Amino acid sequence: MSTGSPGQTRVVTTRVDGHVDGIVKSFTAWLEEKGIVVYATVNHAKDMRDRGVEPPVAAWTVIFGNPKLGATMLAVNPSIVVDIPLRVGFYQEDETSTMIVRRLMARLLADHGEEGLVAPGNTADALVSGWVDSITS
Repeated sequence: MSTGSPGQTRVVTTRVDGHVDGIVKSFTAWLEEKGIVVYATVNHAKDMRDRGVEPPVAAWTVIFGNPKLGATMLAVNPSIVVDIPLRVGFYQEDETSTMIVRRLMARLLADHGEEGLVAPGNTADALVSGWVDSITS
């Protein structure tokens, strides 16, 4: 279930069945199979616990990118550097479901005012949407 649609919002959340740890592992494995670089997998709850803070929820951020797509974007407008690489967030909604949170890249890139960023943004959004669709169907 999505609480936002690509035409209406910049942030889309989708509820999926499963524990956040397994969903994150599934996503990073899928990215790596596609040849996408996983730059970091941030386990926010662990980081908080390690610093004496009780996390309100199990939450992760996966930071990833495709250097070829990034080069295409940077060639259009180097200020895009502030919005790459891509990020997808995950948090444990309840005992049996995880929320996937993502910014729509095409909408984010529109802030740079460059028509040449529309296609790369749509490509990035389609990549993540494909994975989300595959685990929700």
